[in-house]
Amino acid sequence: MNSGKGGVVDQMLLEGKLSKDYRDKRWPNVALSAKEQKSDYSHEYLFRDSYEQLPLDLQLLYPNITFAADGGVSIVDFLYYTYNNCQLIAVQNTLPEFMQYNMQELLLPNENWVSDHLPIAAVYQLIPVKNGSKKAQTKVKEKTKSKKKERLEKSQNKTKKPANKIENSTTKWKPMETF
Repeated sequence: MNSGKGGVVDQMLLEGKLSKDYRDKRWPNVALSAKEQKSDYSHEYLFRDSYEQLPLDLQLLYPNITFAADGGVSIVDFLYYTYNNCQLIAVQNTLPEFMQYNMQELLLPNENWVSDHLPIAAVYQLIPVKNGSKKAQTKVKEKTKSKKKERLEKSQNKTKKPANKIENSTTKWKPMETF
């Protein structure tokens, strides 16, 4: 995203909303289109930044620097996950040990490192959804009720066939319904 920690994208993902009045501090006078000014933005996802979940002592020992160029370092790449259905298992140290104490190695890109971004990685385990948003839970309940009602109506509308009539038809399979 090339947007720093606390920037608009990070803020919007972690807080779940962004005011229509928001202006990037770097470009305060940039006019927004009528569509962009129409309403606030919000989402229902429950995001966390993977690297912020490390204990503070590990964050200080292994800073999650993701960008290094001309001797300067910053955090511009992130790994977000939805914590209501994923469990963070591990994150990769972003700054290799040989670079931690040698500023020359942080002059990226160089002959040993083709990018000015450092690799990031995390391992997650999927877990049953819990504490999902109220809106999402309501949609699932409504959809489930609707499908149950449809099935009930179909079963009540079927007419019984005479016991002596045999129908020649092939069985048709359909995929399981998902909610």
